[in-house]
Amino acid sequence: MDDGMSWKQSDVFNLELQPGEYDIGAISVPSGDWQFDYAPASTGNFSSVVNNPNFTNYPFPEVENHKSSDAAIRLYVVNPVCGDGVVEGSETCDDVNVNNNDGCLDTCVQASCGDGHIWLGNEDCDDANDNNHDACLNTCMIATCGDGYTWAGVEQCDDANDNNNDSCTNACAQAACGDGYVGPGESCDDANTDDDDGCSNACVAASCGDGIVQGDEGCDDANMIPDDECTNACTTPTCGDGIVQAAEGCDDGNGINDDACTNMCVPAACGDGILQFDEACDDGNREPGDDCTNDCAWPACGDGIIQAGEDCDDANNDDSDACTNACAAASCGDGIVQLDEACDDGNNQDGDGCRSDCTLEGDNGLGEETGDGPSQLGDDGCACNTDDNRRRSAPLLVFGLGLLAVLRRRCR
Repeated sequence: MDDGMSWKQSDVFNLELQPGEYDIGAISVPSGDWQFDYAPASTGNFSSVVNNPNFTNYPFPEVENHKSSDAAIRLYVVNPVCGDGVVEGSETCDDVNVNNNDGCLDTCVQASCGDGHIWLGNEDCDDANDNNHDACLNTCMIATCGDGYTWAGVEQCDDANDNNNDSCTNACAQAACGDGYVGPGESCDDANTDDDDGCSNACVAASCGDGIVQGDEGCDDANMIPDDECTNACTTPTCGDGIVQAAEGCDDGNGINDDACTNMCVPAACGDGILQFDEACDDGNREPGDDCTNDCAWPACGDGIIQAGEDCDDANNDDSDACTNACAAASCGDGIVQLDEACDDGNNQDGDGCRSDCTLEGDNGLGEETGDGPSQLGDDGCACNTDDNRRRSAPLLVFGLGLLAVLRRRCR
């Protein structure tokens, strides 16, 4: 045989040898399967003694032990036949079938994810692409919520966790108010459209001042003005809530009626019918002549108010004017010498030195003597008759007794 023979893929070379010895030198063969066979001349059946797939430019070994006088040697290169059950050449498998869903494809290539064929028992799917956002992942698993890949057209998000309170729910939907999960920016989420329960439709926890009347609120005007028609505590304003409203004069927030602010939210005043600590009485009216004055004091002589049983009340302590300190109209015989009286002995009897008309006996009322001598008016308002030549003892005694009685009255 010649060295360096040129071999081509798929060529078959039969070298029939005559009996004898042959040395086979280095033979250069192309890539592919090659075989070195020999067959006894008696049978003609070649039997492979060497099979080396993927042989490339391999120096053919010297074959010294294959010597025969009745044998033929055949050297040839062949293409592998996929499906013959023999793994040859570029084949990675050969299972003698055309089933692409087992471990060996009908191209005699080992099955793998991405080959477009579902390897039963190992793959759920195989779409022969590298897109992780379709129904089949690059791992040949069917896309599911929670796998970390957003399935286009099916999922809104996929964060590969089981936390329902982040921006992506466990249903692979973007967190939103009303989904029943408290997500970022939400203080509550009750998954309903009822705005007046504990959670608003904006997923904000109900609070006084949000403008929504909740179950325990009487009102909610969404402002912080305390003295309007709804207080800052979301209650309807009432007297006693401690907030002075437009129609109230005061509001001290207590139930004490006799302090500076009544339970009607009106500043305490004399005449309101409520007895305050600085009032002696309060009859709830402004009638000055009843049992309680307009100053809420008990009526008394000298208070300037004419009460029942009083003739007058000039609110002074001058007993010699037209109204006595006993609130009686001044009159002759009351025992008080008035400006127009010469005397007043407190009785209506004559002959005691002071007549019943409060003029001195022995005086004509004009200061003129009618009897034994001139009449003189003393410093105490009482007049005495004097005579340089004689003294009338009896009348003077009577007069003295009357004067004493007057003085006693004035000293009371």
